[in-house]
Formats: sequence, structure tokens, C-alpha cells
Amino acid sequence: MTALGARASRALEPLGDRLSPILVKEVRQALRGRYFRNLFWFTLCGATLVGILVVSRAVAAGELATAGPNVFVAFAWILAIAVHGFVPLSAFISTSAEWDENTYDLLVLSNLRPRQLVLGKLASTVIQALLFYSAFGPLLVFAFLLHGVDLLSIGVMLGCSVVVSASLSVAAIALSTLARGRFTRIVLLGALAAGLVAITLMTGGMASFLVHMPQMMRSPDFLSGILVFLSCFLALGMISFPVACARLAHEEENVSSGLRVMSLVLLTGGLAWALYLYRTSGDEEHVPGFVLSALVINLVPLLFYATEREPLGRRTRLRVPARRALALAQAPFLPGGGRGILFLALYSALALAGAWLILSFPATASSTKDIAGAKAMVAVGLAYAWIWIGIPAGIGSYFARSLAARSAVR
Repeated sequence: MTALGARASRALEPLGDRLSPILVKEVRQALRGRYFRNLFWFTLCGATLVGILVVSRAVAAGELATAGPNVFVAFAWILAIAVHGFVPLSAFISTSAEWDENTYDLLVLSNLRPRQLVLGKLASTVIQALLFYSAFGPLLVFAFLLHGVDLLSIGVMLGCSVVVSASLSVAAIALSTLARGRFTRIVLLGALAAGLVAITLMTGGMASFLVHMPQMMRSPDFLSGILVFLSCFLALGMISFPVACARLAHEEENVSSGLRVMSLVLLTGGLAWALYLYRTSGDEEHVPGFVLSALVINLVPLLFYATEREPLGRRTRLRVPARRALALAQAPFLPGGGRGILFLALYSALALAGAWLILSFPATASSTKDIAGAKAMVAVGLAYAWIWIGIPAGIGSYFARSLAARSAVR
């Protein structure tokens, strides 16, 4: 056993070297801090007390044999408050503390890349969430043993909860990097808290629905709705990660390419959903719905791409390919307002071509609506993006040379 442990330790040693050094700092700071320690025990004690009250009421009413769903829902609500409320708030507070305690400059001097900083903070919040899940594990098993709870519903609820918690944590980290003034951070913290309350209510209600109506899990439409729900939160996390990296990067670094690639990834996801739902349901309205939803999500990033300063930073210029053909191919993904308009053209072409290609295939189910109208909706939406971004922002940013002028254009 000792030899096996030694071999496992040697095998895991390279993994430890590759982990972000900030992860150790964040985990120690979180677990030793009063915020996590007090909320952790408060949550567990509250869940235990609520469970005792629910079971006692069921015993008094002679309904203990069917008390499983009610007990599980009580625990699921408290778990949602912990992992969808307390954990993302912890991520926001941890990132904000870098400016309150004047430790951000030390992180930059440590030669850590922005991606490592964000991943380290995200990993710390994931570890905190896993501690909550592991602590609530015995309570959820107890509710399952009381009967009346479908095992598939438990798995779906926990899987969705993990995705939502991680995505909200990334969004909280990105939100905390948008403002470095104390007053602005307090305003953003209030907005984040309000959003987390709404999302916690939504996920808690979803858990209650899954437990009390497990037969819905056998419905293909309901499963598609669950996947769309998860896709929305994944999109939130995917767009928040490059935003956080860009805000933590040096001003001479390339902070735009990652965001532009992520915009195309979101467009690809929208086209994939449009293709799947159109092929299965035969309703062509899904195609403009998902393509234009991806466009709405990307409108603000596209606006910033079109209003960036034109000169490339020193670090960015060093990474431009020497070959002219490669440089031209990379141009839409490089920072700069003009190149942002070029990226908008690439984005519009891919969205329009993808939508029209999807609608050119026959659907599995019969469709009775207007295919030409669906194509026109996509074209009109993209034309709106060009009118809103390409004309005022593109032209205005060409004459805007300072940050204040570019902000006014935006």
C-alpha cells in the first residue's frame, strides 16, 4: 500500500506543478476566512433543523412513508442558496479584495498570466462548492431512503446545480473586474446579489418541480428544455471567462482575440441548437430564434470590438505572423476598431450562411410555415447589427483617438 501511494504521489506531482499557484492562496484564504467558515456551519445547521422539522411534521401526520420528496426539496433549497448564492458572492468578494488590499500589483509582478489568475480563483470557488455538495450528500441520501424521490431527478438536479454554480462564479469574477472603485464595486455587488436571489429562486423551484413530477424526465421536450437551460448558463460562463482575463491583463497585451473567438463559439452553439430543433420539430422559427439570440448576447462585445483603439500593443505586434497571408487571415481576431468591423463582417457571413444552410435541409417533421420568412428574419437581425454598430460606432471610433472619445462613441 505504501509503494502504491508513493507511485500515485509521483504520478500526481506533475499535475501539482501545473496547477495555478494562486489556487493554494485562494483555498487557504477562503477556508480560513470567517465568511466561508460561518456560512458553512450556518447552512448545515439550518439544513439539519429544517430536515428535523419536516420529518417531525410528517411523523405527526402519519405520512413518513411519503415524506421523501418534501425532505429532499427542503435540502435542495438550502443547497441552492449555498452553491448558487454564497459561493458566487465569495468569488466576487475574493476578486474585489485584490484592489481593496492592494495585492493586484503583486499578482501582476508574479508573472502569472491572467488566465491563471481567473482559473485559480474559479478553482477555489469550485472547491468551496464541492465542500457544500459533500456535506449535503448524506442529507440527500437520507431523503432518498424515505422513498418517493426518483434517482434520475436527483442526478439531473445535481448536475444542473454544478454547472450553474460554476458559471455564476465565473460571472461574479468577471463582474468584480469591471470596476476598481469602492463605490462602483458596492453597486455591482448589490446587482449581483439581486441576480443571485432570482436565480436561486428559479433553480430551487426547478428542483421542486423535478422531484414532485419525475415523469417529466421521460419527455423529450422537457429534456431539450433542460439542455437549453444549461446551454444558457454555459454561455454565461464562457463569455465571462475571457472578459475577466481581459480586465486582468496588461493594456499592451492582446485582450480581444479570446473574446472574438468566444463570440464565434457562441454563434456555433446557437447554430447547433437551431439545426437540432429544426430537424426534430420541423419548426423553422427555431433557426432565427437561436441565431438572433446568439447575436443579442454578442451585441455588446461586437460594439466594443468596433470601438477599440486601432494601433496594436507592443506585445500584440510581436505575435503577428510575418507572412502576409497568415497576417490577413488573423486580422479579424486582432484588436482594433477597423478589424472589429472586419470581424463583424465575418460573424454576419457565418451566421447568415449557417442559418440559410440549415433551412435548406428538409426537416424530419413536416413544417407548415414560411422558410423564406425565417431567412428574412435572420437577414434583418444582422442588418440591424450593422446599422447599430457598423455605421455610428465604426465611423465614430475612426475619429476617436482617446479613451474618453471611444467611451462616448460606445
